[in-house]
Amino acid sequence: MLSANAEWAAHMDRAFRSSRYDAYFTRHWQLVREAWNRNASLSPSLAFVSLWAYPLPDWFSIKSYADILVQQAHEASGAGYAEQARSLLQEVDSFGRRMTNQSETDSETLLGLDLSRRNCVWRFPLPQTGFLWRCFSLVLLSKQ
Repeated sequence: MLSANAEWAAHMDRAFRSSRYDAYFTRHWQLVREAWNRNASLSPSLAFVSLWAYPLPDWFSIKSYADILVQQAHEASGAGYAEQARSLLQEVDSFGRRMTNQSETDSETLLGLDLSRRNCVWRFPLPQTGFLWRCFSLVLLSKQ
């Protein structure tokens, strides 16, 4: 189980607490473009393979760590530690918003929105679709 891996948890904690989100897609694309411009005889398939092989963010790890934080928030809340629960949920939401606002691809934007949604759903577990829509709206508006 990932949560038992202290090294993985430390890396994820550092990523979630980072002030900036950058998957380096734009820099990778610029590097491919510069290589292509320097050597016009390069095969188009080489550029395509280079972009195709670009590693996507590890969605499984990101979602797993977010789920761990949400579970910890649930446990803290149940034990009467409301401030600790709020802090954990804020960490998930903040990372989701950074990912949404600073992403370079639509898939990263969607993952960021999903993280913020998890925060909203846990905070407002009752079927209050208006509340959920307001949470989503705030994230979407911040992207514009």
